[in-house]
Formats: sequence, C-alpha cells, structure tokens
Amino acid sequence: MWVSKMLTLFSNYWVNMKNQILVGKILKPQGIKGEVKVKPMLDKLERFSSFKHFFVGREKVVFDVEKIDVRFGYAYVTFSNIKTRNDAERLRNKDLFVSRDDFGKLDENSYLLEDLMGLDVVYAGTKQCVGKIIDIDQYGSADVINILSTNGRTYQLPFLKAVFVDIDLASNVAYVDKTLYEEMKI
Repeated sequence: MWVSKMLTLFSNYWVNMKNQILVGKILKPQGIKGEVKVKPMLDKLERFSSFKHFFVGREKVVFDVEKIDVRFGYAYVTFSNIKTRNDAERLRNKDLFVSRDDFGKLDENSYLLEDLMGLDVVYAGTKQCVGKIIDIDQYGSADVINILSTNGRTYQLPFLKAVFVDIDLASNVAYVDKTLYEEMKI
C-alpha cells in the first residue's frame, strides 16, 4: 500500500514537471554588468545558444535573454532585466528551465531525463512490472537510473542499451533485460 501511494504521488509530480526541461544551473555572477555563469546540463552545448528565455528557480520566473556565449564548457548568460552584479547574485545556484516547445527535436535514441522519470520498469518479454524510475544520477560515463521497486526497495542500474533494451514513451514503459537487471542492480 505504501509503495503504491508513493508511486502515485511521484507520478502526479512528474506529469506536472514534464512541460519544462532543466537545462542548467546558475553558478555565480560573472563580471559587474549582470552576466551569470551557467553549468549547462545538456549533451550538446550548442543547443544552449538557441534559447530566448528561461524559467528560473523553483518559482519559474521568466527571464528574457539578451545574450548567450558558450565557451570552455559553460554558458555565460546576460538577461535583459538583470543589469548589475548584485541582481545577478540573487540568481546564484538557481536552476534554469526551458519549455518543451523551445527545446527542439532530439536525436534518435536520445531521451530527456524528464521523459524517463516516472516510467514503469518492466521485464522485456514477460511484461512483469518491477518498479518505477524515480531519479537519474549523471556521473559522466553512464547515467545511473534509480528504481523504486514494487517491494519498496530502491535499486540502481546503469543506463545502458544492453540493460534497458527499449524505451516506449508512448506507453510510459522502460523495458529491461531480466537477467542483466538481476545481475546489475545494486
């Protein structure tokens, strides 16, 4: 019963979050004219330059972009309504989101973290549901998927094609190889 309630609450939360995509985190002000240094959370940094506005922080306040410069693995953003370092300081450690419509098209077999969150995890072939994706950790070499299992335990699996054999976003299901799931879960 407890697991069922947690999964329901979690699913409702992620349905509301899927319209906005986390694309970066403001690290600090850069200079005295209100520019901020952003750590992009995208696999393709050039995509960052195409955004015209961001939703900032938990409050999702809209900030229009005046200029974006991508260099050395970071984005330097000047917002049209932030003109001083003190104003920029208030944005320190805030997350940046864009609307799904502004994000653009993904490459084949590429997925947004927001799309994977909340998927049912099902054994390929048997269709037995073993849990739900509740979080994704990004360590560099391979993302790590956190799964809340139907028995209430949380497991981690590397997000590899051999383990996650198919992702069906239309059905809200991530199919896993049963043998590899059982061998690799921690």
